[in-house]
Amino acid sequence: MEKPNTSAQLIDIMEIVLDIYNVVKNNLKKSIIITAATAVVTVLILISTPRYYTSYVKLVPEYASKKEGGLGSLGSAAAMFGINLGGNTNYDAIAPTFYPEIIASNDFLIPLMQAEVETKDGDFKGTYIKYLTERQKQPWWNEAISFVFSIFKGKEEASDSAGPGFNPFMLTKNEKQILDAISSMISCNVDSKTFTIEIATTAQDPLVAAMMANVVKDKLQEVVTEYRTGKVKKDYEYAIKFCDSAHDDYIAAQEVYAEYADKHQGISRQAYRIELERLQGEMQLAYSMYNAACQQKIMAASKLQEETPVFAEIQKASVPVYPSGTRRLFVLAAMMVLAFSVYNGICFLIYKREKEKINAQ
Repeated sequence: MEKPNTSAQLIDIMEIVLDIYNVVKNNLKKSIIITAATAVVTVLILISTPRYYTSYVKLVPEYASKKEGGLGSLGSAAAMFGINLGGNTNYDAIAPTFYPEIIASNDFLIPLMQAEVETKDGDFKGTYIKYLTERQKQPWWNEAISFVFSIFKGKEEASDSAGPGFNPFMLTKNEKQILDAISSMISCNVDSKTFTIEIATTAQDPLVAAMMANVVKDKLQEVVTEYRTGKVKKDYEYAIKFCDSAHDDYIAAQEVYAEYADKHQGISRQAYRIELERLQGEMQLAYSMYNAACQQKIMAASKLQEETPVFAEIQKASVPVYPSGTRRLFVLAAMMVLAFSVYNGICFLIYKREKEKINAQ
């Protein structure tokens, strides 16, 4: 087996390095011009692109019911992923893994439009939908494209404008675009290791981003709480009505008994005594029903409190200081390096091809 010639390899590497140096040196002026032109175009694009700010909220939800049955923590962990292991475990149909789908749904997004927001400079106060339609900035090329499309589809688009209320069952084109824009500015991620829910909202104004993070968090808690306590809340409302009705029946039985006893004082006839005992029994029965209704009401209230989910907020929303995304200076530097490298790379390939032709001759 022949050993590789180290000297020959070193000579080849030095030759390649020398060729690269010659190519860069010969095309230095053009490289500078192309790199400078790329920098100018990149700066124009970066200036025209609005900055966005992102605010984050982190929650740890109570994802399983108090009744774990015989499975204990195993059933609780399975409920986190929406899995029912059987037994007496009462798991959530809306597990945390489904929260991103809930937030992305139209039924969740439409109420967010009426949330009250304001900009950090105080120039705007109003609903979120009004902020998006009136204060949201767009790059100039988007406006140009929209203007061109409006020329050809002016009448059609005008008749398809969003009405006073959004119907999730039948959305117009403009309404669908607005909902897609809102959905793209809201994200929800579930950490499978720490079981935390991270909600991120993005807006061109930092205060709007922070306010919408709180709005989305509150709305998500409301949806989950409504699901968890829906049936229990109905049972509690029924217990209240039943208790009030039992109380009225007891008061009515008391009044009938008292009125009959007052009218027949001093009468010793057996028929009156039997009637008085019957009325007293009805009063005692009404009291027993009222007492049982009160106990049922207390148990229903306790059950409602037990089933109400608790969200531990481990990171509250705050107004972001710096824009989100990659720094503009880094993007500018990367584009300049890329333009310089691509141009000189193409020149190097052309130089090598011409050199090979000359050597072949």
